[in-house]
Amino acid sequence: MQEKLPAFKASGASLITITTETPDNSLNTLQKHNLEFEVLSDQGNNVTREFGLVFQMMKELSDLYYTFEMHIDQHNGDDNYEHPLPATYVVECDGKLVSDS
Repeated sequence: MQEKLPAFKASGASLITITTETPDNSLNTLQKHNLEFEVLSDQGNNVTREFGLVFQMMKELSDLYYTFEMHIDQHNGDDNYEHPLPATYVVECDGKLVSDS
């Protein structure tokens, strides 16, 4: 998305991403990847749940992550192993979602 940011800006749009990471970890992601757009924290999946985008990670997969020292529970600040499905929305200035239908 960072590569496409100039095109977004040229069309007058803003880019915002939402992550389940804790605020500190989302800031680390922003800095690590030199992102020039906002990265907001949705710790606990409150927003993604409203959009119906939350899924439960299987225990076998979370165990596998641990073998690679990837501690998602610590990174996201909870141990429920719920994650958002990737999604993209275009929102007009008045808050309405843009639809292609």
